[in-house]
Amino acid sequence: MSGVKETKELLVAVLAVAPAIIKAAKDGIQISDAVEVYGKVVGDPVVKDKISAAIENVKLVPEEVKDLNFAEVVEIISAVLPEISAAIAATRE
Repeated sequence: MSGVKETKELLVAVLAVAPAIIKAAKDGIQISDAVEVYGKVVGDPVVKDKISAAIENVKLVPEEVKDLNFAEVVEIISAVLPEISAAIAATRE
C-alpha cells in the first residue's frame, strides 16, 4: 500500500488535542481536566474536523506505516510540525 493520508490525519488529530490537554493539566491532573479538554475539543470546529477525519479510516493506518519510505516520513513530519509547534507553545503559556 502506498500513501500516508490516514497516518497524517491521525497524528495531526492527536497533536491538535495536545495543547488543550497541556493547558488543562498545568495545575496537576484532575477529573475536571477531562471535562475541560472535551469542551475545548467539541467547541473548536477545526479540532473537531481533524478528529473526524482521523477516525474515518483509522483502520488503514497500520497498513500505511508498514511500508513507509523516507519521502513518506518527511511528508508526515511536515504535516505534523504545525501541531507540534502549537503543543510546545501551550507548554509556555
